[in-house]
Amino acid sequence: MKKKKNKVYDVYFMFRNFVVDSYTSGEAYGEWWQEHQTDIGDTYTREKSDGRIESLKVNFKPTENIYLVYGIYNTGDSFGYSNGEAEILEIFETADEANEFSNKVNSFNELVTSDMYGLKPKEKTEKINKIKDVLGNSLQESDSSWRKYDFIHKGQVLSFPWGGYFENLSFVDVKELEIAK
Repeated sequence: MKKKKNKVYDVYFMFRNFVVDSYTSGEAYGEWWQEHQTDIGDTYTREKSDGRIESLKVNFKPTENIYLVYGIYNTGDSFGYSNGEAEILEIFETADEANEFSNKVNSFNELVTSDMYGLKPKEKTEKINKIKDVLGNSLQESDSSWRKYDFIHKGQVLSFPWGGYFENLSFVDVKELEIAK
């Protein structure tokens, strides 16, 4: 019996992250900072068109509305910082799927970044188990020498840009996009 191959569709939408204010001391290894803003359009198309500067492939046939999940995070180094960076994470067919994914990303972030040093062993175990319950099969032990857990989505390990020493997640959000008429 032949396996049915899922058709893949392209969706195009407006998603821009740009610098609205910045500073640099002009010195090598000098102080610096940037503030970013993100604009997301309200519509999408299934064909490339003006103003639709991002695209993603989806394995469902887009109909009226689709749901874009994205994260806003901060990054930097020893000399400065950049606030409001943005990352597109996924597009879903339903709001429920998008919200479930968003909750899992937030829970994963809490697991890998939360300060558990002050917790008693029992409290720490309870907190970790509660987060693991939310994540279900989206969580697996990592093979990496520098992280304990991996986030799994569609059988792949997702790596988030806010996973470094200087980075942190501000929030994950869901944006409903309507098909352009």
